[in-house]
Amino acid sequence: MGKNSGIQPGEPLQRFREMLFDLSAQLMSVEPSRIGEEIEISLRQAGEFWDLDAIALTEASDDGRMREVHTYRAPEAGPLPPVTVGPEVPWVADKMGSGAAVLLSRLPDDLPAGRDRQYFAKHRIKSALILPCGRDRPESVVLSALSIGRERSWPPELVKVFRHLGKILTGALERKRVVERIEEMRQFEHLLSEVSATYIMG
Repeated sequence: MGKNSGIQPGEPLQRFREMLFDLSAQLMSVEPSRIGEEIEISLRQAGEFWDLDAIALTEASDDGRMREVHTYRAPEAGPLPPVTVGPEVPWVADKMGSGAAVLLSRLPDDLPAGRDRQYFAKHRIKSALILPCGRDRPESVVLSALSIGRERSWPPELVKVFRHLGKILTGALERKRVVERIEEMRQFEHLLSEVSATYIMG
């Protein structure tokens, strides 16, 4: 796949939409144990296609902070901070809390003064697209795309296909979680059966 750093509507968007159809079909058919691997591949493909420095799927943890679940970082981008939506970026976190998409094309100028500006300036992040993708709580899963050292725009059509990507990956992540919970329940029931059998025989 070629690189599309200009992000113009037209053929690249259509090719990316076709890629999303293939991705959706693949994630629906793959074994649950390989879903994580397939999500990593999908992020790498999207990152390379749009010439992004980083693209990440993050998820809310029990303490309310966001943690990286799966991430792609371009090798030439150099060291990058963990992709986060938390106390380090309170303005962004507040937007995420309302389920709103955050489109930042000219950083740090697009942000109000404060910790958000300091965070993005410190890590040389020039542009960011941050999309809530959770189902019951949109802010519980976030897809973030970052550009380091150079500004780029986020046209509405591009935001739309990235939102679609986020929904596909979130659905796959939920499927993986459901299968894991079912397996945990199965193992617990098996353990109970063994304990009961031991108690009866004893």
